[in-house]
Amino acid sequence: GLSMPPVTTCRKDAPCAKGCYACKGHQQFASVLGTYLKNLRIYNENPTVFFEQVENYLKYSGYRYMRWFDSGDMPDAEFFVGMIKLAKHLPNVKFMAFTKKYEIVNNYVANGGTIPTNLTIVFSAWNKSWKFNNPYNFPVAYVDFKNSNLNPDFPADVKECDGHCSTCYKCWHLQEGESVVFHQH
Repeated sequence: GLSMPPVTTCRKDAPCAKGCYACKGHQQFASVLGTYLKNLRIYNENPTVFFEQVENYLKYSGYRYMRWFDSGDMPDAEFFVGMIKLAKHLPNVKFMAFTKKYEIVNNYVANGGTIPTNLTIVFSAWNKSWKFNNPYNFPVAYVDFKNSNLNPDFPADVKECDGHCSTCYKCWHLQEGESVVFHQH
């Protein structure tokens, strides 16, 4: 996957910032944080070069699946447009992104933009007090909290994460209106 620095690229009111899984464990190693910061620096300095580098890497790596944002989120709306263009340039790669930057995605679609079929956008939910707008019925990822009193009502047909992305790929293939639930880290 391609990650960005946790919290700093996330929405300012992200309810998951406190206790973020990407702010502990191996993701806090200097080499890992350095990579996240390098990704953001390259994007900020020259978005065209950033997406060219990602495209070239994917073209020659043989990877057929890519996850955006194991850490962090899209920095801005232009980044989302770059994700769209990259998916169009690489139709044999299946892309997937979890996001809490719902407004960027909703505005793109509201203004006539379409999401390529090889890019799955999954809106990240949070606890039952966190509300978000999903007028285009994007797939939703829920958290099954250790304290179940925090849980929203999960859809009856929610798919359960088994924690093995490299063999499962179900999130890459979520369709409109479908959802997945993750157990709290």
